[in-house]
Amino acid sequence: MIHEVDQWMFTLPLEDYHLTFDDGLYSQFVYFDQIRELNTTKSFFISTAIVAEPDCEQNSDFITCNDAHEHYFKTNDKSYYMNWEQIKEIDSDCSCEIGGHSHNHNRYNRTKIFKDTREMLEEFDRQSITIDSFCFPYNDEYVEYEALLKSKGIKHLYGKERVDVYDLQC
Repeated sequence: MIHEVDQWMFTLPLEDYHLTFDDGLYSQFVYFDQIRELNTTKSFFISTAIVAEPDCEQNSDFITCNDAHEHYFKTNDKSYYMNWEQIKEIDSDCSCEIGGHSHNHNRYNRTKIFKDTREMLEEFDRQSITIDSFCFPYNDEYVEYEALLKSKGIKHLYGKERVDVYDLQC
């Protein structure tokens, strides 16, 4: 499980893992040339409401995922996130897949998951991206959420079983 990407991570045995990238942070795209060279499967999980606008000046400063989320939720500034053109470039790479990570990246809320899931799937459809994988935001897995996603054609679900890249450091 990788959120923000930094150069030191490429010293780790990343090819030993199915890499999962959460949140569509711009740092993932900044390092995409190096990421694509890794001989392993890579899944990028996108929260569709937090995708940068095409004319947004993206910020390549290193920022943690938590700080990027906090910044976005307070200011609505999406400069730390990828745009759809970049996400589509990743999707076109045969060793990569795009998956869902909700629409708004909120904590699980029984009354809102139906709307959030519908909005996420509609946005992927508008962008002509087909997904069959989903990563639970904050790794919060719930039976009801899982059942809803499976009913919408999601076949692969990711959550707490993933290893954080920071745990691979010696």
